[in-house]
Amino acid sequence: MSRPLAEERTYKIKDPFGPKAMPTAHRRSFWDKLFGRNKQPKNTRYSEETVFILEDKFGLKVPEAETKFSAAIVKDRDVLIAENQNQNLQDFDAWLGNNPKASAKDVRKEFDRILLTGLYFAGRSSFDWRERGLDVGAIMNQGLDCNSCWAFAAIDAFRSSLLLQKMRLGTKSDTTFEKIQPSVQELLNCMDKETVCSGEWFGNAFDFMVKTGVPLTPTSPKDYTGKKGACTAQQFLKAIRWEYVNDRPHEMPKTEELKKALVKHGPIVAHIFDDDCFSFYESGIYNEKFYKAITNPEGIKSFVPLETLAPELQQEPKPNHSVLIIGWDDSKQAWLIKNSWGTGWGENGFMWIKYGVGGIGKFAGWIDADPGLKK
Repeated sequence: MSRPLAEERTYKIKDPFGPKAMPTAHRRSFWDKLFGRNKQPKNTRYSEETVFILEDKFGLKVPEAETKFSAAIVKDRDVLIAENQNQNLQDFDAWLGNNPKASAKDVRKEFDRILLTGLYFAGRSSFDWRERGLDVGAIMNQGLDCNSCWAFAAIDAFRSSLLLQKMRLGTKSDTTFEKIQPSVQELLNCMDKETVCSGEWFGNAFDFMVKTGVPLTPTSPKDYTGKKGACTAQQFLKAIRWEYVNDRPHEMPKTEELKKALVKHGPIVAHIFDDDCFSFYESGIYNEKFYKAITNPEGIKSFVPLETLAPELQQEPKPNHSVLIIGWDDSKQAWLIKNSWGTGWGENGFMWIKYGVGGIGKFAGWIDADPGLKK
């Protein structure tokens, strides 16, 4: 078949995205087929170098770019939150007028209660989402037979995000957990992976939540079996987006970055390195350093702090456990984390871990649940 004459063409090869007769969708489809490009827009937040490092060194990937649909939801949500916040401020003024003799402590408590948006709390020296009225979920035990820490942390982050937006939006949200709950067990069942108990990555769970949704069931969290089964969930609730805390996830973010993300998006999923010291933690501020086994010429092995070695020998072990960051305390210089090893571990299932210890903060990520805005 001969090529059409120039005057008979309805497109230009050199400018497939230009304002020519070929419809935009057809032009993009043509370009995708010609060069094998993925139709999903690239997430420009992460450099090509970062994408390569994550994929080549850690076997991880970056989140897909935010769609126009999700961006519109976020925009509408933020407008409604601002409106709700303005109403709260008016209610606060009215409360002050009705309580002229209120103590400074009570005034501060009431003021804090209404400021659940923006980055107001990020400047505080201490913060705990539970004290702000957010239910971060019960302490659960993943058991010894399934490395499902990533699933517990991901579900808790999603659930917390949903409840936080409900708190910020007030009656403008349809979110309810009266009859259904996000299910860790159904997440294991419904994700198309046979490796769910072999140590997954929370990013895969977040991807699933954005594309398919979080499986909701009328069952109790106690129905967790610790093994993959048949997917029986009839209802899924989608997330609208997820991101890493910083644009170079393999590097430690600044403490302020983590605080701001924690306040803005709710509890954050973080990777840490779990060793025997971590496993047997009971209380206090966990500050275990990374050590490396060194064998001297006489064959005697010793463990030395990684930071004392030459830079080329300071290779940290890869994170192997997922937890939920729910707060911080600058006086302790530590994050407050929630684990999934039952109430018998740590401080009733929680831990204070010194900033930067165990690699906490690297690869940390947040997720935004669909706020369920009323039409």
